[in-house]
Amino acid sequence: MRYRTRASAAQFLTDQIDGRTFTASALSNLAYKKKGPRHRIINGVACYTDADLLAWLEQEATKPVTRRRRGGSADSNASQPSA
Repeated sequence: MRYRTRASAAQFLTDQIDGRTFTASALSNLAYKKKGPRHRIINGVACYTDADLLAWLEQEATKPVTRRRRGGSADSNASQPSA
């Protein structure tokens, strides 16, 4: 079984999807939040397999897209006095 470092895993994921870039830092943040691909720590280094990376991509692709509004709703602006 071949293991990839975070940098190699990020490049692998980037190569899988056009228009999306993954970084080692992003994978680190996802791991911290327990929302990223499955990984193992070997000699203090996070390691990923291609199978785990592809499974995570598939899982992410099937999630519904939710978008957050920036700045709150239109109603919250109505209560503020105009300048």
